[in-house]
Amino acid sequence: SGSLYEEQALAFNITIWDAAWIGLYRRELFNEVRYPVGKLYEDTGTSHRLIHAAKSIFLVNECLYHYRAGRIGSITTDSATRNHPDRIEMRISRAKDLCNWGFAGLAVRDALVLLEDYGRGFDEYEFVEDLLKSAKLSAMQYLRRKQRVFLIALKLSPALFDCACIMMGRRIRK
Repeated sequence: SGSLYEEQALAFNITIWDAAWIGLYRRELFNEVRYPVGKLYEDTGTSHRLIHAAKSIFLVNECLYHYRAGRIGSITTDSATRNHPDRIEMRISRAKDLCNWGFAGLAVRDALVLLEDYGRGFDEYEFVEDLLKSAKLSAMQYLRRKQRVFLIALKLSPALFDCACIMMGRRIRK
C-alpha cells in the first residue's frame, strides 16, 4: 500500500491489467475523461487517461473485488473478439498517449506486445514500427528478455525481426 507516481501507475496499467474495475475513481475525473461509446475494450483506451488525469494515485494491497474469469459471454474469453479492431485501436491510442505524455519507454513496451499479438496485420502498423525503430535502448527497463530480443532484431532488420518471431513461436501476419 502507498502512493504511486504516474509512471508507476501507468506501468502497472499496461503490464498487469488495464480494466476499469481495478480502481476507484473520483467522479471529477470523468469531467475530463470519457469512455468511447460503442467500442469494445474501452477500458484499454480509457484507464490510462484516468491515471494521467488523477492528481494522486494510491495503491491498496488488498483484494476488494472478485472478478469472474472465464465467464460465458465475456469479451475476454470470446476468441472472436480477441482480434477485434477496437482492441487494436484502443491499444494504439494508448501508445500514442504515452508518447505524447513523455512515457516513450512504456509506449515501446505496449507497442511490442501489440506486435507480438498481431504481427503486422493491422492498419496502424507503420506507427508501431516507427515507434520501435526510434526507441532508445533506455526504454528496455520495461521490457522482458524476449521483448528486448524482438526490439533489437527489429532495429537491425525487419527480416531478422521476422526470424526472431518465428524462433519464439510467433506467427508473422502481413
